[in-house]
Amino acid sequence: MREVETEDRREATGKSSKALSSRRALFFHDIPPELLRRIARRYTGGHVKYSPDITQNLNWREGLSDPHYIMDRLNHLFEHAVNFLDDGNDQDDNLAAIAWCCGFLMEVERVNPKLLRQIIKQSHRHGEGATKFKKYLEKKQK
Repeated sequence: MREVETEDRREATGKSSKALSSRRALFFHDIPPELLRRIARRYTGGHVKYSPDITQNLNWREGLSDPHYIMDRLNHLFEHAVNFLDDGNDQDDNLAAIAWCCGFLMEVERVNPKLLRQIIKQSHRHGEGATKFKKYLEKKQK
């Protein structure tokens, strides 16, 4: 491991300190800036559309435990993928929409992995089995 000085600690205390860093550190600087810019534009658009009067957009956060909202995001993910393959980004920024959906689903996976697995299982069901499982999820959610 190598030592790197932490700016937060130095600024807060006025003292120089060393922190151990390893190769397992996350390299946020390697994320393409265009990805961050377009996802931020997508979140900003949702914020303006659904929560214009508040500082922090809570709309998508409320969906983290809502099976119907999560399933809707999965549907949007595939819809935008098909649209991208059909016509590129002519109508909408489909790649940013896909990235937004993936980010949302990753957050669901982090905070509510059992619910995400249930929803994915539900998507494998058809007909009467799907209807029963949907009722089961609705009952469990209450």
